[in-house]
Order: sequence, then C-alpha cells, then structure tokens
Amino acid sequence: QERALQLRSIPSLLLSALFLYLGILTEFSVAFATAALGVYALLRILQNPEPLFSRFQLIWAATQIGALAVYFFLFQTMMADLLSRPIVSNTIEGYLRGGFPRQGENLLIFFASSTAKQFAYLASSVPMGFFFLALFIAGLISIWISQPRTSLNPRRILGLASLTAFSIAFVTCLTKTFPYGRTRHSVLLALFAVPIIAIGLERILQSIPRFILPISLLITAMLFPLAEHDQQNIHRSRHDLTTMIEAVRQFRSSIPPGSFIFADFEPLCRLTSSPTTPHSPPIT
Repeated sequence: QERALQLRSIPSLLLSALFLYLGILTEFSVAFATAALGVYALLRILQNPEPLFSRFQLIWAATQIGALAVYFFLFQTMMADLLSRPIVSNTIEGYLRGGFPRQGENLLIFFASSTAKQFAYLASSVPMGFFFLALFIAGLISIWISQPRTSLNPRRILGLASLTAFSIAFVTCLTKTFPYGRTRHSVLLALFAVPIIAIGLERILQSIPRFILPISLLITAMLFPLAEHDQQNIHRSRHDLTTMIEAVRQFRSSIPPGSFIFADFEPLCRLTSSPTTPHSPPIT
C-alpha cells in the first residue's frame, strides 16, 4: 500500500488490495489493521495535491468497498451465528473475562489498564510492557509536537492510524465482540504500536545518536531475563503430527462408548466429527 501511495501505482494498489482481502479471510482481528490502514491511506491521498476523484482515488475507494463487502459476507455467513451461540457468552465470562469491562467498571480506567496489558503481552513481560507503553506515549507526543498542528506529515498520519486501531479494538470489546487486553486476539495492534515505539525511542536518543545501537541492544537483552514463562506453552515435542494421531487413537480405544467426557468445545468437536484413523471406534 505504501508503494502504491508513493508512486500512485494502480498495479501496486490492486496487489495490496488482494493481500488485504486474503488477510481479512484469514483472521477477524485484521479488522483493526484494515480500518487503521484505511484511515492512513485516506489521509495520505487527501494530502497529495491531485484532482479529486482521480482514477487512482476511485480505484482505491473501490478496493475499500470491496473490503467492506468481504466483511459483510463474513458477518452474514459466520459471525452473526457465532456471536449468538452460548459458547461466546461462556468465553466472555470465562478465560477471556479480563478482556471485557465488568458492569459498572470505569471505562477510562479499563482502557488504560487494558492498553498497558496489551503492551505487556507484546513484550511478554510486565516491566518491559510499561517501558514500551512509555515509549509509545513519547512517540505520539513527539509526532504531535514536531510539526505545526495544521501539518499532516507521514509520521502524524501514522500516529492517527495507530490511535484508530487501538480505538476500534476498544470499541469492539465494549460491544462484546472482541477482547481487549493481555491476549493474543488483539496482538495485531503491535503492527501499529512498534513504529510509534521506535519513533519515541529515536526522539529520546536523537541528541546522543552514538548510543542508539547499544541502548537498543541492551533493551533487547533485557527482554529475555524479564520475559515471563508461558503457562499454556505446549512443548515442541508435542507438535509432531504422528504423536497427535497416536494420542487420539489411544483416546478412542481406551474410553468405552457412552462415557462422559469433560473437554473444551473445539477439541471435542474434532474428536467426535472427524475421526483421525479409519479404524478408530466412535465416541458417543
């Protein structure tokens, strides 16, 4: 998209739109990036002194309408039914309850704490998460005060796009559609957080440029000892497909038909609806 905006290249614009549609079809949380990139592109287009409703602008608008059409299709065929299922409310009240505000909770406090949690997840460390958040805020301030307020330079446009992504993510949690907090579901916000963090770090160290590389390496080294162990991490030895198939085969052969099984929703569906081996007995 950046190449298309810089060169006003229609082939690059169409290629960017193709990958955008593939991203939308891959992961629902790409919606945060889609909206933010749309704001970014729109401001970049308006910044360029070219005739309104030019060929490039019309084709760009058509690709955005296409993205909305893909989202509408996905909502009608998948999301509407999914959001109406009891498993969604159970998940919101279950392991994702920290990603949604509780009844009567102060939304400003929830937004601030959940944003900090998002950076903690990005850094895999609470201390480094607060450090990244501080750099993010410093980057936004730097972007805003570095140029006249009437100027929309590329950095300021990037800052607005980043705020758009975080704002939309927060709105989705208010509508009980998507969690916002220390969770992998909104990790795509890192695409807009990292550039602003880099700008903040650059702003802080620009008076002493010779220290940028060593300090950056020091920060990187700090990430490892401060990183938290993932309690849900699955050991690499269990990623082998043969081991998984053998585990499912043993599971099917060792449990008598008619037994009660306590399991997560998705693994149970896979075990009961799609047998791994042709000779495995069904689970009822």
